Amino acid sequence: MTVTARRSQHGPFERIVLTAHMGGAPAAQSVYRIGDTLIDTGGTIVAPALVDELRNDPPRRVLCTHQHEDHVGGVGALRRAFGHIPVHVARRYVSMLKTFDYVPPYRASFWGTPEPISDAIGFDPGDTFEAGGVTLETIETSGHTPFHIAFVARLGDETFALTGDLYTSASPLMAFHESAAEDTVNSCRTVANAGPNLRMLPTHGKVRDNGRETLHKLAALIEDKSNEVLRVSAELGTRDYRVLADRIFGSSDARDNTEGEFSYANFVRSVLDPVRSLPAPKY
Repeated sequence: MTVTARRSQHGPFERIVLTAHMGGAPAAQSVYRIGDTLIDTGGTIVAPALVDELRNDPPRRVLCTHQHEDHVGGVGALRRAFGHIPVHVARRYVSMLKTFDYVPPYRASFWGTPEPISDAIGFDPGDTFEAGGVTLETIETSGHTPFHIAFVARLGDETFALTGDLYTSASPLMAFHESAAEDTVNSCRTVANAGPNLRMLPTHGKVRDNGRETLHKLAALIEDKSNEVLRVSAELGTRDYRVLADRIFGSSDARDNTEGEFSYANFVRSVLDPVRSLPAPKY
């Protein structure tokens, strides 16, 4: 396996895209840098490459959008290379990061197995951080997972939103087991309206200079599909996630390959029984 790094500048933010080439589909993830602050750290698989990229100018602080292994997994490697770097996370994640539950093989193969973080520093939505002369506002953007955070910077007539995994693709209807459809819709619209000329800087996929339009389109798609789930559930007289998923999406699903974590049935569940606490049960 090889890991490549690509750097680009987006306003005051530097983006470092780390791509693991493993013989099949490459696994790409991004981290962002502003001043002495790193936003997210990637997973353990790409951590050595990230350390190499930062070696000449190490960060002095890490902010994390959420608790998943492709966002906090690199903390251990960064600390071994550069000393004890403070790590800031949403307060509800602090105790979770002291240990990690089992990570299924399909996730570990892409992102690696995370290391515990025993001393993460909690913050609350609405708190701000100053970095590189820019104020970063923390906005709760639950939906992909409870308590997820976006970092928003308003600079004159431009707004930058570091959205983590709020946006992962234009059509994320095969959903993660920690999802809440209504919360995703609300979070997309909140960030879309955070300021003028929104530029969206996600972890996965390309930077979107039309961030407002992109997020509103995603919100509308999820809302429309959610209404379909409710309609079909009423017509069939069932709340069975798999029955409804088969009727709405067809039988193609990844549930059995992901230990129930990633599936169309989970989208149905995210509508009928949204996940708003952690840990989330698997279906």
